[in-house]
Amino acid sequence: MSSEWINEALRLGIHETWVKDIFDEFKDYWVNEARGKEALRANWFRVWSNRCRSQLSWTTKNPHPTNQKTLTSSELIPVAINESDSEVKVIREKILEILGAATYQSWFQNAVILKQTDRVTIETNRSLFRDTIERQYRAKIEEHIGIAVQVCLKTGAGA
Repeated sequence: MSSEWINEALRLGIHETWVKDIFDEFKDYWVNEARGKEALRANWFRVWSNRCRSQLSWTTKNPHPTNQKTLTSSELIPVAINESDSEVKVIREKILEILGAATYQSWFQNAVILKQTDRVTIETNRSLFRDTIERQYRAKIEEHIGIAVQVCLKTGAGA
């Protein structure tokens, strides 16, 4: 697997711990199962990119624990210096519980979560992450934690 393919998967939002697994499944299918015209492709990079998008979409829509790689809560929720607050840890655990490990790893693991009196703020370093969390997950998180959620970019962050 080339660094170009790895970077494409990461750019699309696949968490780094999942890239090899997705590639192995991709390779197994195209080497062992695809037949005839289906196995003839002109642009393999584009096929890979589409596979990553499909995997991310499927994992997002199917957050059941049986669809996820098993990692311990402490592996998924490292304690950052600015998140020593036990309330933030509970919020992270709730996000993990309702959205599943793959979604948590892809979109929330590297985000900064801040708990204020009247809301929770989720800060990301990429606009793609901010926009995806806002569109696909914010309302569900609010529903489960019972407080308003604000999603924003970290100061100085961009694309």
